[in-house]
Amino acid sequence: MVRITGNASSTGFSRHWATIRNRKGRIRSAPSFASCTAALFLAWLLPGRPTLRFRLHGNEPSHHTVYFYNFAGRPWRTQELVNQVRSEFYNATPAGYAGNDDCGQMSAWYIFSALGFYPFNAGAAEYVIGTPLFQRATLHLAGGKEFTITRKGDKGIYVKEIRLNGKRLQGFKLKHQDIMAGGTLEFVMSERRP
Repeated sequence: MVRITGNASSTGFSRHWATIRNRKGRIRSAPSFASCTAALFLAWLLPGRPTLRFRLHGNEPSHHTVYFYNFAGRPWRTQELVNQVRSEFYNATPAGYAGNDDCGQMSAWYIFSALGFYPFNAGAAEYVIGTPLFQRATLHLAGGKEFTITRKGDKGIYVKEIRLNGKRLQGFKLKHQDIMAGGTLEFVMSERRP
């Protein structure tokens, strides 16, 4: 019999954020809003702790943590971390992932995050906004429809404004039905943090 102790894929700290369906409750459960955002912030600083940083992104249960800042009122931090994870944890080499690509999840995180949004809670048929990598990307949908994502403005990583089919998108959520209907999602970018 093999006995496994501990958890090789995550830590108690990374599992702490595994509350995708009750994100507001997770934020409210912190002693203060400041301590909640501080805990998230500290988790991603860690220059001398690559193991913990790896465990915050190297496996499926914690891929959403960089997007948690949107719900904590700090979307600019989500944008910084999405950019950081894309550039530090992925590369075009045989060992180009920061973890195990179980059933394509690491690849899916990268593709969604490169497009500028991510299914934070896949059961909710909505996406949270990150920061797009490409100047232009087009999704070819059923029935000949297309959904085009564009990036305008500065070369920065910060999202200044988002327009869905010409109308300003309120907040940092995008509905799946809006994508499937076809149209255009335009990110207006800035080099300056809002």
